[in-house]
Amino acid sequence: MARRRSKNNAGGGIAALLLVIAGAFGAAIQFIKDNAAIFLIIGVSIGIGVITYVIIKKRIHNQRTVLMNEILDYLGLQNIDSLLKPYDTSITVKSRQTLDNYDEVRFLKDNDCLTELKNVVRMRSDVRKNIEAFLSDNEFGKRPQYKYVENELRDYLPLTDGYRARIVYITSAGNNRGEKLINFDSKAVKEFEEHPEWLMTKGEYNKMLKAQEKEELEGKKH
Repeated sequence: MARRRSKNNAGGGIAALLLVIAGAFGAAIQFIKDNAAIFLIIGVSIGIGVITYVIIKKRIHNQRTVLMNEILDYLGLQNIDSLLKPYDTSITVKSRQTLDNYDEVRFLKDNDCLTELKNVVRMRSDVRKNIEAFLSDNEFGKRPQYKYVENELRDYLPLTDGYRARIVYITSAGNNRGEKLINFDSKAVKEFEEHPEWLMTKGEYNKMLKAQEKEELEGKKH
């Protein structure tokens, strides 16, 4: 008997809740009908606001794109993204130990590209000087969205610092277990040029010493 009364009470509670919800819904509908003009004005205002925002955002984007392209043309840096890359080459190694031990000497011995490095470092140094000179004094400062372009150009400056090699440890299963960047700036390139023996085998180094000794002896004879 108690169970039946409990079930009846639960059923009555649900019915009452549904009546309350239905009443509230009906009241809301009636409120909207009574204030249809106000809701229409609000809806139209929101729509106009959204459309205005989209138009302004598109205009700003177009202004930025046009000005950025114009300034890059002025600087002769239309291909700036290919000149200033996060890294210039990627080397895959097969162990953590190789990754940890991989250094500038190992890279140059494996790739024999000191001349290429020197050319890239010099080119990027020229790009940096070009950008910095432009930012210090130019005729574009009063143009709309110039500040945005200025910040974009400043973001490129760290990429003008030398040549970068990305060393990545990839397992046999194809998983990336770590990586690092090796950076060659102008100072590093100059040091390797002044010390070619750093990249030589022991035999090559001894051969170079003998050649130097021979040149010194011949110089003394004359």
